[in-house]
Parts: sequence; structure tokens; C-alpha cells
Amino acid sequence: MASVEDALSEAFAAALADWPVNGCPANPEGWLLTAARRKLIDFARRRRTGDLATGELQRLAEELEAATKPRTQPMPVEIPDQRLALMFACAHPAIDAGVRAPLILQTLLGLDAAMIASAFLTSPTAMGQRLVRAKDKIRQAAIPFRIPEA
Repeated sequence: MASVEDALSEAFAAALADWPVNGCPANPEGWLLTAARRKLIDFARRRRTGDLATGELQRLAEELEAATKPRTQPMPVEIPDQRLALMFACAHPAIDAGVRAPLILQTLLGLDAAMIASAFLTSPTAMGQRLVRAKDKIRQAAIPFRIPEA
């Protein structure tokens, strides 16, 4: 019930923004109902995307917890893959701070721009452009894929 109320309030807010510009529609009630229905669909999509991301993040948290448990054997000095180096490259100071986390999510976890955009409450197109610009910045600045010294 709360999501229906939220959708209807979002529809009224959309009407307040749209109607002064485009004029009142011939059927205002129908317009509001359609807008509220679309908002409900958007809410459901965001919730579904969040549920998918939650499962993935839970799996990663479990892997991290398992990796941080004390071992009987010492950790090898050499890390066998390049994930940590990629993470440092994605978090480089030359890259805009607002795109570092999305870039890490895409590069290391393989999440697509639409899923990342829903988590950061932005449009998939805008997020895709930010990711492309960040990758271009890595190429142009020749940011190395290496683990920095302690």
C-alpha cells in the first residue's frame, strides 16, 4: 500500500512539473493513473535490481569473510590474479571520485551500466557515459595496473 501511495505522490509531482510546461491533458485523471502505474513499475524494477545485487553482494561478502579467516598456512606474497591491481587502477586519484565505485563494480564484478545506474539512482545512459569517460581517462593518463608499494 505504501508503494502505491508513493507512486501516486510521484505522479502528482510529475504533473506539477509537466502540466505548466505542456498544459493540462484532456484527461487529467487518466494521465495521473498512467503516471502512477509507470512509477509502480519503476519501483518494482528497482526493487528487483536491488534484490539481484543484494544476492551478488552477499556472495562477495561471504567470499571476503572466508578469505579473511585465519589460516594455518601463511598467505602467499604474490596475488595470483590482477583484481587488486585493477581495483587500484579504478580508484586512482586521476579518476573522478564519483565514478570510482561504479568503475570498480563494472570492472571487477562485471555488473552492467544499467544495474550500476539503478544502485546510484541515475539513468543507464548517464552511467554508461561516465564509465566510458573513466576508461578513456585510464588510457589517456596511462594509469598503471599494479599494486602500489606499502
